[in-house]
Amino acid sequence: MKAGMNKTEAMLESIKIRTRPVLMTAFAVSVGMLPVAQGSAIGLELGLWRLVG
Repeated sequence: MKAGMNKTEAMLESIKIRTRPVLMTAFAVSVGMLPVAQGSAIGLELGLWRLVG
């Protein structure tokens, strides 16, 4: 928090700074899990996921 900022200004500034990286991470995880959800991930045809879960 910069000197002279009230809590509301500090919260709005932090939202501007942190929203993009959080959304990018959530999007990357979602896209990365699509092959697993579709059952087309590498290793699924060999039954390797049965060993993990």
